[in-house]
Amino acid sequence: MKRFGYIDTISTKADNLLSTDEKFLLRLHADKLGVSKSFISKKLTKLEQQLKARLIVRTTRKLILTEAGKDFYHYCTNVVQEGEKAFAMMNELRGNPSGLLKISIPPALALHMLTPLFTQFLSMYPDITLDIELESRVVDLVKEGYDLALRSTKLVSSNLIAQKIFSGKNIICATERYLAKNGELAKASDLVNHNCGVYSDSKSKNQITLIHNQHQETVFVKGNFMSNHLELIKQLVLSDTCIGFFPEFMVSNELKNKQLIRCLENYLLPTSPVFAIYPEREFMLPKLRVFLEMLKIYLPR
Repeated sequence: MKRFGYIDTISTKADNLLSTDEKFLLRLHADKLGVSKSFISKKLTKLEQQLKARLIVRTTRKLILTEAGKDFYHYCTNVVQEGEKAFAMMNELRGNPSGLLKISIPPALALHMLTPLFTQFLSMYPDITLDIELESRVVDLVKEGYDLALRSTKLVSSNLIAQKIFSGKNIICATERYLAKNGELAKASDLVNHNCGVYSDSKSKNQITLIHNQHQETVFVKGNFMSNHLELIKQLVLSDTCIGFFPEFMVSNELKNKQLIRCLENYLLPTSPVFAIYPEREFMLPKLRVFLEMLKIYLPR
């Protein structure tokens, strides 16, 4: 590859270098780079002189890599591969959005709000493949190969960008049968006398903050069921087992159908923001750019 110069002359598989006719090998590299085989041979010699190390042992019919040559080969291979990735990325920036888009999304958000968006997005961009991982854990975007994560809190890292794209209301709800059996809630402090479904991934899982008449009150709650999956907690609430705290979008249908009743309607719970978090790059890949654009349009602000 001309753009990587003579570094690429030793970036053929090491196995080939260990058992290949020297004249054929030099001719192969010469044809690849568009230069003569004598030019390649001189470059190899000059490279060894610059490094002050023997990279290749030449015999009558073979080129044999030394230990230093093997190490240097592996480093150069990485350089060439990274360079190829850079050229591929620039080609993608100039072309149509395409490729694999790997995204980490909390299950409740994906299942109750974003499924129609996925369908619309794939219809508009058929050359993009969505890989949606449903999880709420802290992910290492770079190490785990994610293009994007949607989270309710910013991930602490200097090489990540976080854009607020949505802010959702949270509510308290229960079934009519549960309230008939265990009593209605008239004020925030009544929560201490109720069995509350606890979301175990919350940083403040055993306390809830409510606002009433501009006055903030924190209540410590308890219950005999906890889970890191809000959908599972909702099923327990629907079975008359406990009270639940949910994003409004997650229970809107159940409220409309009277399967659930909203509790403490005169109280407000803090809203939950959603951040789009992605690795910082000088140039944003088209596949990520178009997804973020559609996401901002689709989600209410």
